[in-house]
Amino acid sequence: MEAGRDTGDRRRRIPFAAILLIILGIVLLLNTTEVVGWGIWWQLLHFWPVALIAIGFHLILGPRFPLLSALAVTLILVAGIGAAYISDRNAEPGYFVGESYHSRALSDIETLEMEIDFGAGSLAIDSGVPPNGDELFTVRSTGIRAAVNPAPSRMSAQGGIGYSPIRMDGNAAVTISPEDPSDLRVAHKSGRDIEIDLWGLFQRLSDIDWDIGISPDVAKVMLDIGAGAADIDLLLSDLNVKTLDVDIGAADVYMELPANAGYTQVYIDAGAADIDIAVPDGVAALINSDSGLISLDVDTFRFPKTGGVWQSPNYATAENRVEINIDAGASSVSIR
Repeated sequence: MEAGRDTGDRRRRIPFAAILLIILGIVLLLNTTEVVGWGIWWQLLHFWPVALIAIGFHLILGPRFPLLSALAVTLILVAGIGAAYISDRNAEPGYFVGESYHSRALSDIETLEMEIDFGAGSLAIDSGVPPNGDELFTVRSTGIRAAVNPAPSRMSAQGGIGYSPIRMDGNAAVTISPEDPSDLRVAHKSGRDIEIDLWGLFQRLSDIDWDIGISPDVAKVMLDIGAGAADIDLLLSDLNVKTLDVDIGAADVYMELPANAGYTQVYIDAGAADIDIAVPDGVAALINSDSGLISLDVDTFRFPKTGGVWQSPNYATAENRVEINIDAGASSVSIR
């Protein structure tokens, strides 16, 4: 009889310490693989009462409902660690989230091809580099850190896929994108972008902020911008932008076009976006829209409509002119 009671008691025992060790081991594994920052352990000190709650549930449920007790203890401990993780993300950025700064030397580069891959948050581009300075461009980012890489070339010197150097015959090609490949983007035909951060499930997207400055001394700038649900400010009046290609989802965009770049081509492909375009005084424009769903408001005093397009009277002879091509869904576009 005594042996039977001992066996029953053992069956009712819950390996509380084993559960705790397994969960803490998982957290340590996430630390060492740089998925979760080490600051989570400081946050766990603030959540130590969660262990008392788990022990209380164990004492109440353990003797009669061992499996239910094990499940409750596990869920409570996981919830406590999850709360510490969220607090760590809000207080001190972890591996995927932080602040960074990038720059490239201007040298004698005359052409800059810049491709920007952006998800949700805010993106600003302007002539943030002082004239006659020594920087080609700068990138300041908070939130998901930006990676700045030379754009891939089709063939390297060895005959395989490689990367072009940042400077090659006066040309520079760079790609600016989220730093880690775990930040994925799924594009839908509706024009909306869904950003999936595999590890930062509780990350606050509103904290993502990129500020990109480009030197006004570059003779030719070509911008290719892909973005999702973002707030975008393109202050390009002082830049020599020759080509601007914008592919956006549900974005809010303010666009100030170049004032002294000669001829500029603008291509806009948008989903459910709100777009305001400012054409500087003295710059002629030709505006073409292929979408019937778009709400297009054009200053017809400056750009009267003729033959299905809006066009400045002096467009053909203007020294500085822009050609704007719009293909948008349920978007609102204003051009002034």
